Amino acid sequence: MAGELVVVYNLLPEIAAKVEEMADKAIRKAAFEATPILVDDKLFLTTPYDQVFALNPTTGEKLWDFHPHVDLTKNYSEVTSRGVSAWRDSGAKAGEPCALRIFFGTLDARLIAACGTSA
Repeated sequence: MAGELVVVYNLLPEIAAKVEEMADKAIRKAAFEATPILVDDKLFLTTPYDQVFALNPTTGEKLWDFHPHVDLTKNYSEVTSRGVSAWRDSGAKAGEPCALRIFFGTLDARLIAACGTSA
């Protein structure tokens, strides 16, 4: 039927596996509230434990991920991440490493800038 949405891929199983992997150390009040952003034909998003994923938006293939190794034995007031922001260095030459940076805050109050091409 025209106009119906079709699931193309689902990252939830991989994210759920990571959450279960960390559940022994983590507070079980995690909430997935990230809003993905699309930049340079890559989809960027975070998990409740601040792991960042870069995906191929067409296939869902993971291009890279970055884990900040937050100490999950602490009792943070909230366990969520609402997403990432992107910034491009307008003075960077074509192909220059890290001309695109992906920013995100962590549960332990760090601000991290990851290279948008690869973490």
